Amino acid sequence: MSMPMFTQGEIIVRDDLKYPDGAVVVDGLDTRGRLLVHPLGGGLQFALPLREIGRFQSVEPAEQIPVFSAGTFYLEGIEGEFEGWSDGSSWNGWEKPCFTREVAERILEVSGYRWSYDAATDEFTVVTSEEDEPELFSGQAIQLGDGGSVTAYFVGAGAWVWDKI
Repeated sequence: MSMPMFTQGEIIVRDDLKYPDGAVVVDGLDTRGRLLVHPLGGGLQFALPLREIGRFQSVEPAEQIPVFSAGTFYLEGIEGEFEGWSDGSSWNGWEKPCFTREVAERILEVSGYRWSYDAATDEFTVVTSEEDEPELFSGQAIQLGDGGSVTAYFVGAGAWVWDKI
């Protein structure tokens, strides 16, 4: 049985999983010839066991186009549940949801953070602490599973501790 060859930066997934679940990014080979990878969305690098490499396949570019599905999310330390969307991607194991402008405003109102919205740039500016730089969250068109699209704001995605209910 021949082993598949993967290139650095390539996204691969095991044959019993569907992207983005379980997807890893190829980092290269270690000195012993083992395939080094890290989880898509962040995490610690690890070596794939040789017996497992044959179960992995490349994720085609068309599979990587994010399609968002509805969900309910909560933010650690903030009261409430918030309706939004996710494409299943994560940041260090945490969800990366997005929301309508109205829901984003509600999240920011209960967060206690200082924030503003600029209609000219369609962008939220959020200050979580005086020591940190302001975070900017611009409206982005996302593709929904039903074929439609909507403008959404990735408030805290990739930086805050979001979970899906």
